[in-house]
Amino acid sequence: MKQCIGILSLLMVASCTKRSTVDHSAYKTMMIKSMGEIETLPDLATFQVYLRCVNKSITASRKCLIDKSNELTTKLLSLGIEEDDILTTAV
Repeated sequence: MKQCIGILSLLMVASCTKRSTVDHSAYKTMMIKSMGEIETLPDLATFQVYLRCVNKSITASRKCLIDKSNELTTKLLSLGIEEDDILTTAV
């Protein structure tokens, strides 16, 4: 009797187990892998320049700073930078 119960228990447990093999044809999947490189020219650059003139008079220092600022602006314009893109915060 105990053997019958043991065999029936094993059969019940075996019938409840899940199939370990998966039928891959039932699934419609696609895997795509890719790699690439992109090169582009930057369209935005930010930099800061501090100009400094030290003279005995404020007037001479101010004139020196204005001259240097104008020279820098001229060089930037010659490089193709638009005048609207140049910002001077203080002199």
